[in-house]
Amino acid sequence: SSRELLDALWPDAAVTPNTLSTTVWELRKALAGFDPSTEYIQTVPKRGFGFVPHGSHAGPDAAHAPPPEAAKPVIGRDQEIAFLMKGWPRALAGERQVIFVGGVPGVGKTTLVDAALAAIRASADRGLLFGRGQCLSLQGEPEPCVPILEIVEQLAEQFDPAAFVELAGRVAPTWLAQLPALQPAAELDHLRRSLTASGAGRLLHDAVRLFEQLALRSPLLLWIEDLQWADATTVDTLVAIAERVAPSRLMIVATYRSVEALLSGHPIVAVARALCSRGKATAIDVDGWSLRAVEDFLQCRFGNREITDALALRLERHTNGNPLFLEEIADHLVRAGHLRRDNQRWTFASGIPPSQWNLPGEFQKIVREWLPRQTSAAVAALEAASLIEGEFTVQEIASATGRAELEIDTALAEVARGTRLIESVGSGRWPDLTATQTYRFTHALYQRALADGVAPLRRQALHLRIAERVEVAFESQPGKVAARLAGHFHAAGDEAKRIDYLEIAAATAVGRYAYGEAQSCLLYLIEALRHLPASAAGKRREACRWIDYAHLTSIRKGIPDPDVKRAYQSALQAAEEGDDDVLRVRAMFGCMSVFGYGGELARATEVGEQLIAIADQHPPLIPAAHVYVAMTESGLGKIRQSYQRVRRVMDMEAEPNLPATWDLQLGGTLHIAWCAAMLGQRAEMEDALVRALERVRQTSLPVARVSTAIHIAAIHLWSREFERAGPMATEAVVIADEIEIAAFQTVARILHARARHERDPARFIDEVEQQLLQRAVLGERWWDSLFYGWLAEAYRDDGQLARALERTEDALALEEQSFRSESLRIRGTILAAQGEVDAAEACLRESLAVAAAQEAPAFQLRTGIALSELLRRRKGNREARELLQRLCDQFPEAAPVDYAEARALGTLR
Repeated sequence: SSRELLDALWPDAAVTPNTLSTTVWELRKALAGFDPSTEYIQTVPKRGFGFVPHGSHAGPDAAHAPPPEAAKPVIGRDQEIAFLMKGWPRALAGERQVIFVGGVPGVGKTTLVDAALAAIRASADRGLLFGRGQCLSLQGEPEPCVPILEIVEQLAEQFDPAAFVELAGRVAPTWLAQLPALQPAAELDHLRRSLTASGAGRLLHDAVRLFEQLALRSPLLLWIEDLQWADATTVDTLVAIAERVAPSRLMIVATYRSVEALLSGHPIVAVARALCSRGKATAIDVDGWSLRAVEDFLQCRFGNREITDALALRLERHTNGNPLFLEEIADHLVRAGHLRRDNQRWTFASGIPPSQWNLPGEFQKIVREWLPRQTSAAVAALEAASLIEGEFTVQEIASATGRAELEIDTALAEVARGTRLIESVGSGRWPDLTATQTYRFTHALYQRALADGVAPLRRQALHLRIAERVEVAFESQPGKVAARLAGHFHAAGDEAKRIDYLEIAAATAVGRYAYGEAQSCLLYLIEALRHLPASAAGKRREACRWIDYAHLTSIRKGIPDPDVKRAYQSALQAAEEGDDDVLRVRAMFGCMSVFGYGGELARATEVGEQLIAIADQHPPLIPAAHVYVAMTESGLGKIRQSYQRVRRVMDMEAEPNLPATWDLQLGGTLHIAWCAAMLGQRAEMEDALVRALERVRQTSLPVARVSTAIHIAAIHLWSREFERAGPMATEAVVIADEIEIAAFQTVARILHARARHERDPARFIDEVEQQLLQRAVLGERWWDSLFYGWLAEAYRDDGQLARALERTEDALALEEQSFRSESLRIRGTILAAQGEVDAAEACLRESLAVAAAQEAPAFQLRTGIALSELLRRRKGNREARELLQRLCDQFPEAAPVDYAEARALGTLR
């Protein structure tokens, strides 16, 4: 049996049944050297292999049957196979290998890679880890992360489970979260919650780390097929692995259809060329067979030199040496009666000269001509199978055709045994515990040729029956087949079901951090919703999906991105048409965020007024609405008003999970802390920070953690408490990099630079200018007036006074008014440094007036210090001391550093 042979030949390595088939083919090829017309080894369907009894030969129909798939020779590829095999010793020596294999469909990429890797694995020492992944294209989009996930699953099976969980949990938690079978449900749920909002980049980095760590333990051999359908994460993972310089016992072979990739605009061709040009990868372009290889093929196929000499040149020119096309034409000539096997020898049969034989011009025509000679069960099964992307099961085909599973199983086994169209993959089990037998087409051209011949109405019916069977089987785990089911139901004309599974597919893609693929699913879904009969429920559903799309886009491009704005505005329109106030409010939150983060505070205020009007009619919406409006008020410099608004609503009962993207209680508490700091209410600020930290400890959500770290670091930095700010700024950078939200990354780095380089203005300037350029690309404007002020101080301290003044002008030109007093204060100190004392005093007094209007004691105290120093130089100590004494008496709870400085200056005589 196959299992006995696998256990005997590879007792300590995990290999696929295809490896065994390749090895048996090698044996058949060797035996054919004695007598090409005699079959020595037979395939026993669903069991394994056996010797043909002595004197037994093929049956009477053998002359009209294509040779079995296992007998397909690897012809004309010695150099390519040798090239691949030479990479393995280099990998074992620590020189990582990434090898691209490109070529047109049917040229034999898979055959030669399979042969080379089988030889490598057969010769390798024990402990080799092997993984093979297949890229898929469903719904017109790449199925996210499928090949990498397949490989990780296979590697986990080859590893000790406990050891793999420990390793993956440490270096690749995002991939461990994709393997539910390895962990208890509670641990898996905790892990997934801790990874919420992680980006595709985190998935990529984790994959690279996992493969690197596995390669430290055992040599690692990976094979990825059909990269012309690969998603961005798969391509980026390949690039990241190739770009690393550390030694690694790792070899990756990746195949792709070069022409198809170029026509579709897929980046893999450019990526492969770029890596090869930098010496980070190598490539093989597989061409059609040479005339010599065609001759070898014909000689191996027919064993008659006369036939070979008569056909080789014509077939080579007719097919451009495409092996798959050549194999099919050879079989066609047998079926057409031009060649026959007589007395165990192939000869000419028709009497027509080979130069006059009619050769089909299309590959598809050959396959379709073959169908009428097959049983009705085989034809029906293959037609249904051709509509399924990737592997297909007996159960799906039986349901589609309405035939018994045993009949379909027998038909498919016969086709697999007698032709090269399909091959058995093995058995398995669906989530509903159905035992399955799985097959796949050996080449996409076979599948395409068969699918093109299925009539439209029959195609629709087959898709529906397949979808209904798979839907029942995967009821408990719909995410595994959601994209496939969406495609089947779409082809079947059931748009309602398609929409349901597109939603699940989008959620599954988000769970894999494949945000681009999730966005594509959502756009398909929204377009499908718009084609359904209009209804309030449909509009509410559309609004929800637009909000989801906007959130994902904001993660990838930044909140103020135009696509985010359009998505929230579309959500608002759909929510209004669906007459749903909760969704309307959620869409308004999004619009306010877009305007607020983009610095358009007047527009944010307009939306805020509408938001309050709606919330007043629905009390559970009031807390979230007022917190959002308060944040805009703070940006406009209405600090006390903003603070009081949040304090009024914090204890009110709120609508659950509103907003959906962050913790309302945590956000409100941090806002109170920020306002209290500027209002000089030091005790309340400290209390709010403690409560915020307690709140964030209750959640493992990275967005909550990074937001908290950023706010606390910013509060301490604004208060000039650099030592307290440092650890929080560092934590903010670490988490922001993990979740890869660009807006958080830029702010975290600015805060980190402020904490680290407070006494090194030149380094601070370099780092912050770079981050501000990135923020400009993202359209981010929140807190920019604060950052411009810090930059202006750094330029002043570095002696670049003109540049310092420019940065204060940038700050004052913004709509954001929170830090206007600070910007004027810093401008005043720069003017004073330039000797423009009258202008400096006017600027500082304006700063003091703005701070007083804002009822912001901390700003007043800080400006008072700067003004007192100027007054002391111009008018003596008396007026300066009186100003400082008055401010210190009025604001004893202001920022400790500023208060201490003011007290010290106030004692000067």
